[in-house]
Amino acid sequence: MIRSGQADEFKFAVPFKKYRDSLLKQTTFSEIGIKAIGYEHVYKHLNPVGLNVVVLPATDRNFLLSITKELLKLSSNFQIAVIGHPGWEKLQFLDAATMQKLNTHITSSYKVDYKTPRVEHFLAKYRAKYSLEPSEYAIKGFDIAYYFASLMNKKVRLSPMT
Repeated sequence: MIRSGQADEFKFAVPFKKYRDSLLKQTTFSEIGIKAIGYEHVYKHLNPVGLNVVVLPATDRNFLLSITKELLKLSSNFQIAVIGHPGWEKLQFLDAATMQKLNTHITSSYKVDYKTPRVEHFLAKYRAKYSLEPSEYAIKGFDIAYYFASLMNKKVRLSPMT
């Protein structure tokens, strides 16, 4: 994990490290602060053999432009895959070609299974009503509403008639 030192990184970095530690105990993991080592010394923390998964929990423009430029340069000698912050989807300054060359994966707080009947039904109704694809928030709203409606339905069926 390469950190820029910005305080907002903790919201992503802390849970990531917690779950990483519980799931992948046998893998080598190191966390570096770019202010402490400098961009030109990132290569010292990469393994020349095998894949280097680099987690970047930052959204800071200057840091991301500098670190992606450095990682792109290093990708000619090292195998690199980048795991980025969920907020990257909305960042305009990240170059798609660079992200692709760095084998970038952006995490998400949800996963939509488009093959389930309830999702297919929701998408068809949404498209018919609004003539466009549902946004992330529409899908999350549907999912939350479906969950609570299912709980309420279950509760009503279990409750005795009064």
